[in-house]
Amino acid sequence: MYDFKHNEMRKSLLLLLLLSVCELLTAQRIKVSKEYDKFTKQEVVETSMENLYTKHFMGLGASNMFSCAIRKVDGNWVMVAKILMHDIVKYDENSGVIFLLSNDEIVELKSLYTGVGGKRLLYGYLFETVYQLSSDDIDKLKNADILSVRITFLGGSYDCDLTKKRQKIVAKMLKIVKDEAGRVG
Repeated sequence: MYDFKHNEMRKSLLLLLLLSVCELLTAQRIKVSKEYDKFTKQEVVETSMENLYTKHFMGLGASNMFSCAIRKVDGNWVMVAKILMHDIVKYDENSGVIFLLSNDEIVELKSLYTGVGGKRLLYGYLFETVYQLSSDDIDKLKNADILSVRITFLGGSYDCDLTKKRQKIVAKMLKIVKDEAGRVG
């Protein structure tokens, strides 16, 4: 009886260690690139794509995910997003995202571009879109944490609360882009 419990405990600890290592390996710093468009000569500053949330169902892989990057082109700010969901087929111009902030305000963004439709994957549909960020949106997102995200789409919505370490990602990305855009060189 002792050996059985000992082996189970060892397996549990090994699984916990493996999950911790995976979390460390997927943790990354937000990267930023700064370029000048060779045709327009406009400054383009963009962060790396970062996950705000990823939900897995029954070990099939990511079934719901929201990843975004911040891009600034000659004074125009946008949020580029990838959305993976298992239960939607259409994400159109009436779709969007709503962020619930830690100061009880919300930021609602409507999709500017959805492409031709979602790419069908084994575990859902992947959509890529862009949201215009107003100066008011930027101020709100810079000065508060994002507690929850609601993806709105044709026929419904999906809500997801963010983990503590993911709540500050968008604010950090906005600061990084602002700092990089102000840098000479």
